[in-house]
Amino acid sequence: LFESQQVLRATPGVGALASARGSATGLAVLPFLSADRQIAMLGGPPDARLVEQFHRTVQCGYAVSVDSPARGATSIAAPIFAADGTPRGAIVVAGPNERLTAERHAAVAALVLKAARNLSHGVAPVARVA
Repeated sequence: LFESQQVLRATPGVGALASARGSATGLAVLPFLSADRQIAMLGGPPDARLVEQFHRTVQCGYAVSVDSPARGATSIAAPIFAADGTPRGAIVVAGPNERLTAERHAAVAALVLKAARNLSHGVAPVARVA
């Protein structure tokens, strides 16, 4: 965990729980899980809007969440894969909306993707989106 030295910062505690449906971490990992596992984590099948988000995540390799799960915060996450291609976690950068603006998403996402790929040891992901 790396904490910013800025006075205004977003640093959820290690092990803090967030909605799989609304968090960048959930949106980064869910598209690579089986349909049964998605349903278990979501409490039901993903709706059309969520499936559309899954497709965007698979296409670009990362997910962005603005104002969810924390109002005023933006998170960008990319999945980390095990040797078998299944997700085992995610790497996330989070910060106040004022500093993690839409104009910065692509640059921050590139860093998050690089770190996630390094932690995944070059494993190719297996998307599970219908």
